[in-house]
Amino acid sequence: MSSTTTDRKAGPFLGDGVTTEFPFDFVVYAKAHLRVVVANAQGERELTVDSDYDVELNANQADNPGGLIRYPRPGSSGTPLQNGEILVITTAAPAVQTAEFMNMGGFHPQTIEQRLDYLTVLVQQLEERMKRVPEAGITDTANLSLGTAAQRAHRFLGFNEDGDAVFVTTPTINPGFWDELQARMNDVMGAYGLGSQNLSSSVDMNFVNTTRFDAQYTSPSGPGGNGWAYITLARSPTRVAQIAVRADVNDRTNGDLIAVRHSEDASNGLWYPWRILWHSGNFDPASKANASHTHSAEDITTGTLADARLPDNVARQNAPNVFTEQQTFQRTSTPVLTVERVGSATNAIIETKTTAGSVYFGNTSGSTFAIGATSGLSSPWVTVSNGNLTAGSVRIAGEGGVLFHDNTNNLGGKIVLSSSAASTAEQVGAPGDMRSVYS
Repeated sequence: MSSTTTDRKAGPFLGDGVTTEFPFDFVVYAKAHLRVVVANAQGERELTVDSDYDVELNANQADNPGGLIRYPRPGSSGTPLQNGEILVITTAAPAVQTAEFMNMGGFHPQTIEQRLDYLTVLVQQLEERMKRVPEAGITDTANLSLGTAAQRAHRFLGFNEDGDAVFVTTPTINPGFWDELQARMNDVMGAYGLGSQNLSSSVDMNFVNTTRFDAQYTSPSGPGGNGWAYITLARSPTRVAQIAVRADVNDRTNGDLIAVRHSEDASNGLWYPWRILWHSGNFDPASKANASHTHSAEDITTGTLADARLPDNVARQNAPNVFTEQQTFQRTSTPVLTVERVGSATNAIIETKTTAGSVYFGNTSGSTFAIGATSGLSSPWVTVSNGNLTAGSVRIAGEGGVLFHDNTNNLGGKIVLSSSAASTAEQVGAPGDMRSVYS
């Protein structure tokens, strides 16, 4: 048959995690002649027919060459070609000649054509491989031989002035190489970008080339002192920033380690002042803590702690507090303890409480002290006010007068003890009154 297919490679096929059938359209005489390779970030891996993949060849390779492979092999534990993987199909037909032509024997055109076709396959395999091999131009006469292993061992591959391959232990660099490299870097990075130059100490940093890194050691226009190395970054000849780093180990003890400044008119040498970013006063690691850290309470000497930072057993001024142990208040002057109801003229009340109930006492209205069972002391058991004590139906008045009454008449309806006769309750208990009145 004639061969109309010149390519001997199918692919590359890109993995998608789904596709498992990959076609090819070149003549293959036996599935063992196929070579299937999968590549990923780790490198290339050659697959094995009938183990990693299956082959389905078209029945008539003369009229319909090619076929397809199924990867992974159906029924195997393999996974489809994944994202980031590539699959390529080619052939690795052995370079053999198996046809025999005997004297006076048969001379069959079909056999001759098959052998010629097989030779074409071998040539195509070699051609596909040669496409991936570097080669010199057709007009080149240079010797590119890699020599022997002994000649190459522990040496660099290079080319001499004639372009021949040579092996050297120390590369020789043309004196103009670095200048040429710098020029090419400038071409790549544009008119204003990054580069390098080693400046002498006499160069004024106010007037540097704004297209370079400035690896200058020191400068009279620097942040101060010796041992600084500079980096200049420019957007334009005028809008420039400089970073200075103290590079000399002997000068780090000065404390200033990093400084920055910028200019909006660098072409005229006009700069804003240097700003020191790291020195013993504003960024000394020995005196700074990480954002996430712990401290001993002994280290806290000033300021106010928020309540959220206090433990539960610390009393708070503006929050309810529960004391589970006896508390003693000691003071050399009076009052020892003051309870004040802020913003009110009534009911500065204290509660004493047990599991059986509560008793309340306190200042109910100015100079009146009361004891009772309600939190507002609306119906107190006892009140004391202006020298008078009232306990239910008992009143002890000033100057020793005593009145027992139940409010049923003007004398109270009870026994009244008084120093003199009285017709009203108001008369009983007058100073020196020792009269007795009976209901």
